[in-house]
Amino acid sequence: MAATLSPDLITANDRVRRFSFQTGLFGQGAKSVDDIGIAFPGGKILGNPTNIKLRFDPTFVQMAADGKL
Repeated sequence: MAATLSPDLITANDRVRRFSFQTGLFGQGAKSVDDIGIAFPGGKILGNPTNIKLRFDPTFVQMAADGKL
């Protein structure tokens, strides 16, 4: 559970999105690393908040930890 709430999750995904943009994985139309949004627990968003393509939601991890799945 701690990994889904850690600031390290944001740092690691920032590196991944920068690499993805630099290597063209966002596609030819992407003009900036911020064209794609990634949402994290606590309302933190990297990139475009109106174009979220990846969401980290700790709900199911917490349910598993609580034995409720």
